[in-house]
Amino acid sequence: MLRSSYARFRKRFILSSSLLIALLAALIFWKIAAGVKADRDAALDRTRSFSRAMSAHVESEMRVIDLSLLRSAEALGAIGEQALKNTQRARQVLAMSASDSDASFWIHFVDARGVGVAASNGSPVAGVSYADREYFRAQLASNGAGLYVGQPQFGRVSRRRLFFLSRSVFSPDREFLGVVVASVDAAAIASVFGSALFQPTLSITLLHASGKIVARVPLFERSFATSLFNADFYQHWKAASNGNYEARSPIDGQERIFSYQKVGDTGLVVIVGIAVDSWRRAIPRDGAIAAGALGIVVLALVLSGRFALRNILRLEQSHAEQQRLNAELRTARDDRARGEKRARMIADTLPALVSYVDANERYVFHNSLYRTLLGSAADQMDGRSMRDVLGAGVHASIAPEVRAALGGARVSFERTVTVGSSQRCFKFEYTPDIDESGKTLGFYTMGIDITEMKDVQHRLSAFARVDSLTGLPNRAQLYERLGEALARSRRRASRIACLFLDIDHFKSINDSLGHAGGDEALREFGRRLQSAVRETDLVARLAGDEFVIVLEGGEQPGCARAVADKIIEAMRAPFLIAGAPRAVSTSVGVSVSSSEDDPDAILRRADEALYMAKRAGRGGYATDCRE
Repeated sequence: MLRSSYARFRKRFILSSSLLIALLAALIFWKIAAGVKADRDAALDRTRSFSRAMSAHVESEMRVIDLSLLRSAEALGAIGEQALKNTQRARQVLAMSASDSDASFWIHFVDARGVGVAASNGSPVAGVSYADREYFRAQLASNGAGLYVGQPQFGRVSRRRLFFLSRSVFSPDREFLGVVVASVDAAAIASVFGSALFQPTLSITLLHASGKIVARVPLFERSFATSLFNADFYQHWKAASNGNYEARSPIDGQERIFSYQKVGDTGLVVIVGIAVDSWRRAIPRDGAIAAGALGIVVLALVLSGRFALRNILRLEQSHAEQQRLNAELRTARDDRARGEKRARMIADTLPALVSYVDANERYVFHNSLYRTLLGSAADQMDGRSMRDVLGAGVHASIAPEVRAALGGARVSFERTVTVGSSQRCFKFEYTPDIDESGKTLGFYTMGIDITEMKDVQHRLSAFARVDSLTGLPNRAQLYERLGEALARSRRRASRIACLFLDIDHFKSINDSLGHAGGDEALREFGRRLQSAVRETDLVARLAGDEFVIVLEGGEQPGCARAVADKIIEAMRAPFLIAGAPRAVSTSVGVSVSSSEDDPDAILRRADEALYMAKRAGRGGYATDCRE
């Protein structure tokens, strides 16, 4: 009976109230939907217009920078390769040619080997290697095809957030002399973006073709160089170079509507987004009014039927609540499992050792790369202490870094690690895990294999000290070792000798046999010099056909004269150049050190003695009158 009454009442209640609720709901939906659509269309128009304006501004800035690069490249190419070695001269040319540069960008010149020469703003780039930088490698690989726009990264000297534009520098006969690079301060672009924000929910982003963020407001520093390669934006950009879409921002998590506009042919794109909340804020207001009217109707319906349905409704509500809680629990459990699986997959794919260590120095988490170090023992790492896993010796060597990380400090250090039968160099980062109260719960570890990078650094360092044509020590190594020899001679109260040599009439060899013949003569000349002295003596190429020999030990200048005679005799045999014999002779200038000498002084006297030998007729030697 109760069941039948409930059924009849429910049927009448539903039939009489459904129509009213449906009509009210339809009216509410139409009004709110129409308002939202109008606001959304207005927001879309604003982002389109603003993205075009910002794109035009950035394109104009890029043209200004490119014009400065073109002027700098033309001016540097015109002064010649030898003049470019003068850092002051190169800087003056850059400062004059890059007159449009300001605090937002500056220009520096990198020679053909990738070594910095000078900067328009005086930054200490001289001698710094930029050969690994993409803006240099791209110009080298493309044979100077045109303007290159590089990815955002931190400056090697300035440590500022930058991105780079570069062009190749050629001599008038199209010889590659190096690259001019504009270092553009991303913060300056972000500042312009920030001053253009007309409402707080707006975001403006400048993106590189690689997918990395060059500048963004707000959150410039946090978002700099962040990759959006896997974000929704790339799917839309593939379909059209300009357009709009709606998605959740990967930077601040806000749902936004975006319009994007490419910046000319630079490979850059401007993205302007506005939070959907900026027009959805009207929904609660309109919804509240509509909900009030609908609530009155619903309240009347509830009051009229609550006596009969009270117990049933309570039971249904309790059942529904239980189902909701169960569903939320299952969802939370599934989300946690998926999150842990995703974190594990990400960590296992990283080319680095990743782990988490708790406050008791016990491993809680580690990725699969630890197998390369520990083998199958890595599977039993979790729950064990660092001392047990790494061994007492290794643990003792890193104990200061572990204590610092557990004390709340971020730690970075390098350590050699045995991997199988080889030694590898790793760079480790310990990042403390600190809760809201300031207590350190543990720390995260990341170890990156930098062995190859270290090897490259060592090879580059050795290459910079050797003459590429003859294989002899170059000017830099000569000055270093000559300074060391002078210091030893002062400690021992002894003297050293310096022989300054060049090839007589070398210009005629170049004129008759070409540069290839001249290079062959220089290599043979260097080989004969090495054969004429002891292994402990230093033979170096200073520049062109100028060579220097440093003699230590023995009585000076008698020993130096004997070596000079031996060298002159060694050159009497004709050189075989381009398959034909060629007579080559040398003149030698000899100087002997004193206690006050520095490298420049003893070399200058040897050079003066060389010119004395040339004035005496060439093919002989002369000694410094102070010997």
